[in-house]
Amino acid sequence: MLHASHPEPVTARELLTAVCRALGLPEPRARSRVSAPRELLAAAGMPGGRRTVSLLATDHWYDSSRLWSMVSGGARPGVLRRLPAYCRLVMR
Repeated sequence: MLHASHPEPVTARELLTAVCRALGLPEPRARSRVSAPRELLAAAGMPGGRRTVSLLATDHWYDSSRLWSMVSGGARPGVLRRLPAYCRLVMR
């Protein structure tokens, strides 16, 4: 099995901060409790909410070195460097 992830891990907080900056939104200032969004999703009747919150609130990293060893030229610049251009493209 190959994991298609960038070889330079990025924390969820780094990613969220970069998205806010690229979109001109206020950056997150404080940590929030993971239980709060879980409770909101449960109250809304979303049974998969616990897993969704976990994917967003818990940093995940997968070893993609095997994949990148097969790609000519290796990995391109990381997501944080490319994010502003991506946001401009999506927000057209």
